[in-house]
Amino acid sequence: MLPMYFTVEKEGPLELLQFIQKYNLGDSDPNIVIMVQIFLIISVSVATCERSFSKMKLIKELLKI
Repeated sequence: MLPMYFTVEKEGPLELLQFIQKYNLGDSDPNIVIMVQIFLIISVSVATCERSFSKMKLIKELLKI
């Protein structure tokens, strides 16, 4: 059960997911939990992709020399 009052602070998606799981809010709308989980995964995969292209650019420059 949710407390009578609670403060909403500027927190990230991980804290949001923990809040949803703490008060079992995922049972009422499981799509919200799935959406937050996807959001957490996408940010990591985009950074990995950018890093891969950066390394590929370095390798191409080294091969030209």
